[in-house]
Parts: sequence; C-alpha cells; structure tokens
Amino acid sequence: MILYDASAFFLCVERKSIDPAAFVLDLTYYEVGNILWKHINKLKTITPADSKEPMQIIRNWSNTIPLEKCEMQEILELATEQSLSFYDAAYVFYAKKHGFILHTCDKSLYEKARKTAKMELMKI
Repeated sequence: MILYDASAFFLCVERKSIDPAAFVLDLTYYEVGNILWKHINKLKTITPADSKEPMQIIRNWSNTIPLEKCEMQEILELATEQSLSFYDAAYVFYAKKHGFILHTCDKSLYEKARKTAKMELMKI
C-alpha cells in the first residue's frame, strides 16, 4: 500500500496518475492547500480556477490516517533523531507503523528516512 506525502500527492494529481487506494495523513489536507496557495500567490504558476480540481480531489479523499495525539512524542523523537520536520517525521512514522511505501518528491526526506521506512522517490 502507498502513503503519499503532500509533494507526491500533488504531483500525482497534476499528472493524473493518482492511486485511488493510496493513503494520506490528515495533515496532507493543509499541506496541499499550502502548495496550491504557493503556486497561486508566490509562483504564479496556476490561477485560483486551476486549484479547484486538486482541492476537490484532496477534499474527497477517503483513505486518511489521523494523527494520534498519543503518538506525537514518538514522532517528535523520530524528527529529532533524523533531523526531519515534524510533518515529514509523521509521514515516516505512519509509513513504518502501517507497512506502507511512502511516496515523496522530497529527496532530502528520502535520503534521511529510507532506512527507517519503505520509500519511493518520485521524479518531478
């Protein structure tokens, strides 16, 4: 099974190659929203109208794993040990916990965490 981080989810939506059986974390909703905001306001690569389809896809995604409050300390420890952001560590933690393959476009995340969880680096 696949767990998409926000970068991989967004890339797959753009390429229209998203796996409908894949999972995301609940924080992915916020991260995808931020990616869209950045593309509209900072990069000027899409218009607000262009954001409707990706926003609808993430809004309707059903395979979502919620961050468990009781696991936050373990995620923080993983983040600290591997010099990851808390967000990235959450993806790695849940990929390992559930035996998922974490798909990411983030080469730094891939390099730091590939020995901890199964991972696939997606080419942009």
